[in-house]
Amino acid sequence: FTFGVTCIVLTEFLALRQPTYFTQFYLLLMTLLLANRYLEYSALNEHLFLLDFCYFMNLSTVIQVTLFPSNLLWFKANYVLCMGVLMIAIIAWQNSLVFHSLDKLTSVFLHVFPPLTLHLHRWGLIPCPSI
Repeated sequence: FTFGVTCIVLTEFLALRQPTYFTQFYLLLMTLLLANRYLEYSALNEHLFLLDFCYFMNLSTVIQVTLFPSNLLWFKANYVLCMGVLMIAIIAWQNSLVFHSLDKLTSVFLHVFPPLTLHLHRWGLIPCPSI
């Protein structure tokens, strides 16, 4: 419960007050949460669920933002897919923010962080000269 509330508060603080550090926070938090999810799903022999579109979009967003921040075409593709498909998936799969469930918390962050990261880039809160 405490971890979930702390993550939400830290996410809001970084997005609103220190957006230049948000990408590093996103990378660190998602690495930890997805490593945990991989271990849990592997134990249940459900690790192939990790080949879903939302995981691909997280990987694409992280690679584009960290390694190729000046690639405008890739940014536009990521932005459209994240703001459309990934955000609709929150409603379609009924993701809910349940602070005491690490699995549900991971699902929410998995669908919310890429659009939030790209939104911060799009409006210049995270500086990038080509966007």
